[in-house]
Amino acid sequence: ILKKDPYHSSCLPVHIACLVELKKTN
Repeated sequence: ILKKDPYHSSCLPVHIACLVELKKTN
């Protein structure tokens, strides 16, 4: 699924980065 959906695979790092930023602010 990840190989067939480049948008999803490229969105994962962004989502992880957002989670990291949320943890830093909190």
